[in-house]
Amino acid sequence: EPRMHFAIVCASLSCPNLRNEAYTAEKLDQQLEDQTRTFLNNETKGLVLDAQRVRVSQIFDWFEEDFDASGGVETFIRRYRELPARINLRANLPYNWDLNEQ
Repeated sequence: EPRMHFAIVCASLSCPNLRNEAYTAEKLDQQLEDQTRTFLNNETKGLVLDAQRVRVSQIFDWFEEDFDASGGVETFIRRYRELPARINLRANLPYNWDLNEQ
């Protein structure tokens, strides 16, 4: 389940935000959808769109194979973000490993 990468939090500044509620079986699908959409709309962590270039979190590089069942990284991202037809996709947003003290 590739959406799990946006629910797992490693406590660094570039990790997905910690959710304000516990994950539950009844709401898990909706919670994972929300986490994924929130992460991909965060320009400091998830995705930056600049003309025809799309820069995404290195999570998409580190765990690229996890997105294969969803058609690959680009196809997965297009489920959550509107992107130009032709893009240059790079998983090269700087990853800040500093501790998120919030």
